[in-house]
Amino acid sequence: MPDLVRMGWTSKLGFAASSPGSPPTDPTEMIEFLDEGISDSQVREQSAGITGIRSEPADRMLEMSRSVGGSITFEPTPETLLAWLPRIFGAAAGAPVAGVTPFTLGNLIPSVDVFALKGTDGASETALHIFRECKVASAVFTAQEGSRLRCTLNLVGKDRDAAINTAYTWPALTYDRQKFWRFADCTLTIGGTGYQFYRFALSVDNLLGTRMMSGSLTPVEFPSSGRRTMLGLSTPWGNGRSLHQTLRTTQLSTAVLKLTYDSGANERYLQFNLPNLIPPLNRSPVVPGREEIRYDVELMACATTSAGAVADGSELTASVKAAGS
Repeated sequence: MPDLVRMGWTSKLGFAASSPGSPPTDPTEMIEFLDEGISDSQVREQSAGITGIRSEPADRMLEMSRSVGGSITFEPTPETLLAWLPRIFGAAAGAPVAGVTPFTLGNLIPSVDVFALKGTDGASETALHIFRECKVASAVFTAQEGSRLRCTLNLVGKDRDAAINTAYTWPALTYDRQKFWRFADCTLTIGGTGYQFYRFALSVDNLLGTRMMSGSLTPVEFPSSGRRTMLGLSTPWGNGRSLHQTLRTTQLSTAVLKLTYDSGANERYLQFNLPNLIPPLNRSPVVPGREEIRYDVELMACATTSAGAVADGSELTASVKAAGS
């Protein structure tokens, strides 16, 4: 009797920078992930008209398009963020200083090939799928009471290679698997004042479109119509009142969201700086009943402009301390 069952724990996920002229054959990095939903979609349509036949003729089913997309959820470590923040932000990392690497927003979203091993039979690796030229359409960092920090990436790509059913060489997972940021490691300051909250969600949406040009069944380009950066907060109304009142008249300035573990030479942190936060909708809370009243708000990170140019770092920056100083 053949072994037909494939378990998720036998899966692997790797990546390599895309190179259309000479596609990579091996991943150069791996990630420890919670789930992945990357798949290829192939669309076929029945092209038969009215011929007096009720059935669907097999020879009239035509392939119309193919594309790649889906999500990856993982718990970030400093090392994974060094690789993924440039792919999310669209700009290369800055030079590290005392173990701290800065990241700013840019306009060039790099492509990455995704190597997804979707289960094995324990004896040989089967069904390795390679998804080509994927970009980060959006990314969401979130944490809430009693949880660890998670990141969900939504990717779009061009096509998938034929599945490979032979053994494969993977790079090592080199980071410390025990160290992740927890919600308890979170702090939020706005204008130098600390605020308490129950949950946050920081999202970067690159607003990518999918364009299939003539002569191609697969996407050729992923043009961006802009970028939307949002910070969602769920806060106790006791400290949300001051936030609400401020937002009725002005914007929030110099917001800093930071997650830190350990100290001294072992300190590792992720810090987001959002200098200009404005709510598209500022709504006072409602009373849900006897339970707690909360102030939930969605804030848009906006940029400072002068003479049509965006001031550096005025929308969102990040810093990752991934090494000892």
